[in-house]
Amino acid sequence: MKATESLKRGECIGLDAEFTGSNEMLELAVLDLSLEPLFESLFTPARSRRWSKVPHGITPAMVKGKPKFAWRVPRVQRIIDRCRYMVGFALENDIAHLRAERVERLETKRVLDLRDWFWLIYGRHHGFDYREGVGLTVICDELQVTADTNGPHRAGYDTECTLRCFLMLMERFVERQGLPEAEFDEVVGRFDSEFDTAMAEYRRAAAAGFLSLVVNDEGTVMIKANKERPAECIESVAVADRHEALTALGRRLTGRHRTGRIILPAVTPEVITELRRCSCS
Repeated sequence: MKATESLKRGECIGLDAEFTGSNEMLELAVLDLSLEPLFESLFTPARSRRWSKVPHGITPAMVKGKPKFAWRVPRVQRIIDRCRYMVGFALENDIAHLRAERVERLETKRVLDLRDWFWLIYGRHHGFDYREGVGLTVICDELQVTADTNGPHRAGYDTECTLRCFLMLMERFVERQGLPEAEFDEVVGRFDSEFDTAMAEYRRAAAAGFLSLVVNDEGTVMIKANKERPAECIESVAVADRHEALTALGRRLTGRHRTGRIILPAVTPEVITELRRCSCS
């Protein structure tokens, strides 16, 4: 694929880190997009002596005699300085920890989140919601990607699986877009444009719902915002953005900002009229 061939070694990297419960670094793996290892090491935490082994399985005995992460920061920094792109799954967490460990200039790198690529190219066409139920294991299972290395949830294994999935998805995107001669930067730019459009549509669909006037078992009158129309309600209207519509309705009925629901003293004609004004139909 010309897109990946246009990159120099170390320009696009994948990385993953594992931590103690108190967020001290236990392991970091960095691979080039070609799957060549650039850095991989276990670390002895500066403070923690015990931690949960879930999900990474790293024990105190495994890191005995290993360097502290602070001793390897200059080497990691050289890798970061050389790269332009970083690939990962929910990479913002790893970036935050690296920044806390004094790795610099991370904000200058373009992050390619596997979650975004999976959802746009595969997930949304197969019933996956962008925000729910999608982890690295799910993506690997759906794309039938595995890596015969250290086992699930170790940093090197997760990084290799992430990159394999990313490469597969990029190849599908290049083929679908008719970009066989495009270089990496152009492919990413085209992806960004399509993802932004799809995400705007997703957010509009996610925001839509209903405002419904209901009375609960205790006799409390309220207007609630729901994704689906309640089975039992006095009145219900479809709205383009249920949270914005509820806020505007709350100001008209009570003069205050409301979120989640509006409690009312009684069902009145004014309430019905104002609720119907919210309808997007």
